[in-house]
Amino acid sequence: MHPHLHHAPALAPCTRTLHSHRASCTCALLPYSLNRSSNAFRASSTRGVVVSRSFAPVGTVFLQPIWVNNSNPLPSELTDDNDSFLLGVGTRIRVRPTVYLVGEIIPRVTGDDPGVNQASFGIEKRAGGHVFQLNFSNGLGTTMGQIARGGASNDDWFLGFNISRKFF
Repeated sequence: MHPHLHHAPALAPCTRTLHSHRASCTCALLPYSLNRSSNAFRASSTRGVVVSRSFAPVGTVFLQPIWVNNSNPLPSELTDDNDSFLLGVGTRIRVRPTVYLVGEIIPRVTGDDPGVNQASFGIEKRAGGHVFQLNFSNGLGTTMGQIARGGASNDDWFLGFNISRKFF
């Protein structure tokens, strides 16, 4: 669900899944990552965890606490808060056998606060091993550092499209 994460390629997340008859819970530790924004001199390191709870066959809820270093766009010598702690909340709800509604918001809990939290929502369609997603977001951030710096505004929304393939 989360297309915004870019991790160091040599590290894989540590995952633990607990299953019951109708639901499962997964916890994944995100590895250290160094995200580069559009400004090549502005790097942000990230640490975090993804916790998901599946309610089969209805949907899934995600909780993602993330710490982002160097998230304030001002030089570090001019600010007190140069880091941010984010708490992403997302969901994926099944509305038809192959159609899902998805959404997430990523508010800042502490640290630098530019005033606009990045939020997105969309619709997914499964077709065989492919998933097509039409999404809308109030920001263009793709890395945790960019997302920590906030959405563009609450009045501007951007249209996006994703396609993914599951290889069996």
